[in-house]
Amino acid sequence: MKTEDTGTKRYRAEITRLRSLLNMVADIYQYPQAKDLILNRDIPPDIKPEFKVYSDEELERFNVFLAKVDIQTARISENEER
Repeated sequence: MKTEDTGTKRYRAEITRLRSLLNMVADIYQYPQAKDLILNRDIPPDIKPEFKVYSDEELERFNVFLAKVDIQTARISENEER
């Protein structure tokens, strides 16, 4: 499961929903072994956001670059910062 090439958040949500559904079916039909099909370690951990701090000089250089560059390149640079 850890080799899936999908977004971690989406993959995590799908596995969590599947585990919830299996637990509900296990409770209704009294299949306790179905509750152990998806373990906590099967669900990838949350990705912690990483905050970056830029100096005033770096921000000024970046803004000068954006003012001089063509629109398509500016869009690429803007998306990379997100």
